[in-house]
Amino acid sequence: MTKRRRARGTGRAGAQKLRAAVLAAVLAVTVSACGGGADGEGRAAPAGTDSPIAGSASPAATPAPGADASAAPTARPSRGPAAGAAVDLEAVALKPGDLAEFRMVDVPPIRTEPARDVSPAACRTVAEVRREAYDPAPSALVRRYAVATRGEHLGTGTQVSLAASTEDGARAVLAALRDAVRACAGGYTGDGRGTTAVTSGTPLDVGDESVSFHTSGRGTPTAYVLVRQGSVLLRFAASSATGGEPRMPVPVVVQQVMKLRAATD
Repeated sequence: MTKRRRARGTGRAGAQKLRAAVLAAVLAVTVSACGGGADGEGRAAPAGTDSPIAGSASPAATPAPGADASAAPTARPSRGPAAGAAVDLEAVALKPGDLAEFRMVDVPPIRTEPARDVSPAACRTVAEVRREAYDPAPSALVRRYAVATRGEHLGTGTQVSLAASTEDGARAVLAALRDAVRACAGGYTGDGRGTTAVTSGTPLDVGDESVSFHTSGRGTPTAYVLVRQGSVLLRFAASSATGGEPRMPVPVVVQQVMKLRAATD
């Protein structure tokens, strides 16, 4: 009887320690997300490889083989809100329970300002997208922060942003970013960050089109994916609290795009 009581007490203590550790990790990345600066970069670490959503294998989660951010996007009809259509971004943004291995945290509004003293000028769009200072400016913007609490992405923090625009405006942002990533292969200076290296990534086959790139230099290395779904721009920024090379959690990207698409189809 005494042994059973001790075993139960040990189990309870272990569970309490586990809950405390998870809570501490969530609070740490949440504070980093809210205080990460004007560009809104995440501060948490990707680990391992990407996994399917809720055990389902979706073709949308597979990067296009051999593609890069400078390649022309695959032509496809827009499947999202058309120009001028009203989108309730708050309703379609990821919420607690949407992804089993991620905790969703609301991110308060952060004022964004244009990038400063970017050189060469062709790289300005990269700096602007990092700050979410889009041109044209979105009519609405909603942010979330996805914190991986278990599984192979434990330690990953990903900022998720949905920006309402027009389809022409959203297309223009993606086209300008694609050109800027190509032009910035040598990196850029300015924007209060010293020298920033920019590396083209493999676009994900999600939404109507997407662009992927990585940045490193002063600050935490960050992986970015920008997706256009109709007239909505979705921006994902994943980074590592340990300062390691980040990987984008594909389940977060795919689930958010699918949720928007399901609500607007």
